[in-house]
Amino acid sequence: MQDKITDLETIDDGLIERFNVTCLSPAIGAYKHVCSKKINSDTYELEISGLLSLNNKGDFVSGDCKEQALLIIDNLVKTIICSANHYDINLTREEAINHITNTLVLLNKMEDFSLVNEAYKEAGMPFTCRAAFSVKELPLTNKGALIEIRANAFIQKK
Repeated sequence: MQDKITDLETIDDGLIERFNVTCLSPAIGAYKHVCSKKINSDTYELEISGLLSLNNKGDFVSGDCKEQALLIIDNLVKTIICSANHYDINLTREEAINHITNTLVLLNKMEDFSLVNEAYKEAGMPFTCRAAFSVKELPLTNKGALIEIRANAFIQKK
């Protein structure tokens, strides 16, 4: 079964769309996975909500910060591909990952930052614009969450 979007909200005659994607676990709170802004007839900016190390059923997947980051990056890529499909844009994994323009990385411990860099390299993630912060707690810290990543991407019809 192909991943798809759900819970679509359209604002300003389609200039903005908010939706969830079935490749991710259900949202933990009152938000959507993606906010898409139409830049022109062929180009969209995707704002992807912060992702934790969750599988598509909502189960937390434990591991060190690198392992969690690798799962999150994989989920980011799946989200971009699914969102692009909504606009009849077909992207490969490599194309999707290269359309990421920036990320925001939240860490429980800043000393894990080098593990994030290792995960980026292993996943083939471009070293895009990025900010990283250490925070006191993340959602699901009680289950072992060490990292959350939020991203922006641009997709365009060919």
